[in-house]
Amino acid sequence: MHLSICFILCVGLAIVSSRDVEKSKRPLFSENFISHINSAQSKWKAGPNKFQTWTKSAVKRLMGVHKDHFIQIKNLDPIVHEVPNDLPTNFDAREQWPNCPSVKEVRDQGSCGSCWAFGAVEAMSDRICIASKGSKIVHISA
Repeated sequence: MHLSICFILCVGLAIVSSRDVEKSKRPLFSENFISHINSAQSKWKAGPNKFQTWTKSAVKRLMGVHKDHFIQIKNLDPIVHEVPNDLPTNFDAREQWPNCPSVKEVRDQGSCGSCWAFGAVEAMSDRICIASKGSKIVHISA
């Protein structure tokens, strides 16, 4: 009796574990997901890319932070900012600064994991172009 209960529990555990493994190996983006994104907006078109067949765990490896290095942040009091009433309903930086090609770019950082560095230098490239009204186009690299 004890042996059969133990066997049933082991089989159940194996089934549950295999479902978790199967779920983690599923691709993140499906054609239905891409269609859903495209039906929700029209400013840009989502499509398949190199990440389409990647699993969640594969994408996490690109993030540059090991799970055992997370820092616990204490609960802080929220900072409340007043929101101006005259904000535009739409804003597209590509339309606002068409002479600045860096504003339109999304750079591939590969598996570098230093997204903070890429974000910083991309913002610098954009700001230099915007401040010069498009006369200085630079591509600063991380």
